[in-house]
Amino acid sequence: MVVVSACVMFSMFYAMFSAGFLLQSKEFIGAGLTPENVLSRWLQNTNSEEVQFIQHHIVKTAGTLILHCSIPLIYLFGYSYFSLVVDGSYESVEELREALPVFNYALLSAVLLVVIKDHTFQLF
Repeated sequence: MVVVSACVMFSMFYAMFSAGFLLQSKEFIGAGLTPENVLSRWLQNTNSEEVQFIQHHIVKTAGTLILHCSIPLIYLFGYSYFSLVVDGSYESVEELREALPVFNYALLSAVLLVVIKDHTFQLF
């Protein structure tokens, strides 16, 4: 019998979910998992598309870009949760960071990507 760790299962599921979310497959559109539906409450707080067309689409594009830039960051948090809590592969976050030095750089770049994109669009 093959034993698969929770980290591997999470990685496989998240890769399929991310591909479906980014590529906008029919199944995800039918289930309502699109950036427009996720951001619908935020877009309702701005003026409607008919009143301020350009402002509405700037907000929609900025939100979509922030969502897409957050995908690697969410994966890193999920992977660390599954490896620390569910699998118990590591005793602490420090041990995880020492065992996977690339994790530090990936986490830093994912956080910076979201922060930089967020501040870039706040200028408009």
